Amino acid sequence: MEHVPGIQLHTAWPTMSTHQHMLVTKTLAKLMVEIARLKFPAYGSLCCADANIDSTNKVDFGNGYIIGPHCGPEYQGHGFGALVQIMTERWGLWNTFKDYVNGLLCATRSRIHKGKEARDDMLARRGTEDEHSRLIDIAQLTMERLSQDEQLTRISDPMLLHWDLHKRNIYVSAEDPTHVTSIIDWQFTSIEPIFIYANDTPDFAEISNALAAKDEEALATPCISSTQDEHSRRDSLICRKTFEVIIAAKLPRLAAARAIDDTMLRLFRYCRSSHTSSDLVLRHELLELSRLWSELNMSSSCPYQLLEIESPEHARQWNDFETISEEWVSPESWQSARNANKVFLKQWMEVVRNSEDPDMNEVRGRGLWPWEEK
Repeated sequence: MEHVPGIQLHTAWPTMSTHQHMLVTKTLAKLMVEIARLKFPAYGSLCCADANIDSTNKVDFGNGYIIGPHCGPEYQGHGFGALVQIMTERWGLWNTFKDYVNGLLCATRSRIHKGKEARDDMLARRGTEDEHSRLIDIAQLTMERLSQDEQLTRISDPMLLHWDLHKRNIYVSAEDPTHVTSIIDWQFTSIEPIFIYANDTPDFAEISNALAAKDEEALATPCISSTQDEHSRRDSLICRKTFEVIIAAKLPRLAAARAIDDTMLRLFRYCRSSHTSSDLVLRHELLELSRLWSELNMSSSCPYQLLEIESPEHARQWNDFETISEEWVSPESWQSARNANKVFLKQWMEVVRNSEDPDMNEVRGRGLWPWEEK
């Protein structure tokens, strides 16, 4: 295996000018357009033509490539081992959007936590196997109705994009950081419906929601402040605008998917990973959909309604879940983050012991702590 040429954009970014940031954002957005404009006849993963895949489960794409079963970890067995039962409908490839949705649901069902595994969660966020299965059945009905809506069908064609197009996966020339030399980490890249990529903004073009709401005003206002914060703010806005203008002009269907209410899309995006939090997140997404169903201009009724007796318990579990969050830590920050974790955990457990909440105890408190105690 050869080393890719250049340096990480993440490393070069702090020393680049705003103009250079804009130029490399423009280059990367155009690369996205070039990839996304490829036409695919099916959903799955792009593989080399000599891959050991049965002829009945692949489609020739030309130039030494085929479309074969989905290679993403969410379609594998638990963990990141070899693909399990690769020739079943849950792994693809899928020739139609309906088949894609069925495969997604098959993968979701195959990863339900069962037996003792389902009972081991301290906060019982995963609920029961039967409840999870029941919610997947409701999710299937809901997704079938959503799939028939024109808002979704026009943004459901197969599209290939990089799942993780962020600065650490992009290499640029050390001499000219506006020149992209390589993009790495393609192993789980797959051919998905356009809308699956709708909420994915690369970090070189990312800004906060609060800042995005003020971007027009900020860009129209002369920069009279020389502070670093103001410079970074305008820099981020310029990169975001550059990215959005190119996507809107060159990839109108992706732009349309980015403009649609995300509530309509999240169930497709997250149900296949519901095994990590099981019925809780699945129930919450169904609940959000049911609340906004009429506002989404759906002609049929929503298949899910949360029972009044279930609402308080769901609210409590969802509050616990939102307390639990995980952040990626870079290798160079790992040891300091590990030391800080020990200090903050000790402080958190002291808060737990002094809590007046009758439902709070040390077992639940440790379960709410979002990082492993290592």
